[in-house]
Amino acid sequence: SNGGPLGYDGMTNSLALEIDTYVNGNFNDPPVAHLSLHGRPGTANSADELVASIISDTTLANVGGLRTMRVTYDSGLFEIYIDDLTVPRMSVFIDITEYLASDSAWIGFIGSTGGVTQVNDVLSWSLTNGGATQFLRGDVNLDSSVNLPDAIYALGALFVPGSPPVTCLDSADINDDGGFNLPDAIYLLSALFVPGSDAVPEPTASCGTDPTDDSIDCETPICP
Repeated sequence: SNGGPLGYDGMTNSLALEIDTYVNGNFNDPPVAHLSLHGRPGTANSADELVASIISDTTLANVGGLRTMRVTYDSGLFEIYIDDLTVPRMSVFIDITEYLASDSAWIGFIGSTGGVTQVNDVLSWSLTNGGATQFLRGDVNLDSSVNLPDAIYALGALFVPGSPPVTCLDSADINDDGGFNLPDAIYLLSALFVPGSDAVPEPTASCGTDPTDDSIDCETPICP
């Protein structure tokens, strides 16, 4: 049978990175080995559905030695490194939550063949969550508390030239919509002073990580 999409074809809420050393003309493969990223938000994945352009790479040919690979996802930038872990072979901006439809996911490996034989061994691997910065939502001025001065600081940073900038956008994203703007200051003022208003989303009682996957982070976090 055709091994091209084996292991992810038909899988919903998925994103697949192919290291493809076999040319499948029926999937519009290039005439050489290549990298490709596959996903279909809201529906079944397939080898035909590209997230990004195919990256042809003649160094991916079948070898009997060891290969080292690194995949990173940071602030919406998905990058793939092979052997040289300083220069990416592929770089593409995507919102991974559109493909997974969840804030959690499984990570796995697939080795597939069809009419030929190939051995794929994963000798070791690790996962590092390096983007989980701890912060206190609403602590815009980074004084370890959430109060009126934080709203004033936010308004100054937004509208008063020469005011100190916000250096932890996660803290300033009061309404947790993935950005920092006037509605955040209004949300904080309401939460502080208007009875019945929505509370500031977590983390608030103590430092924690952002439960929402977005493209902002903290240049100057205060939490350990």
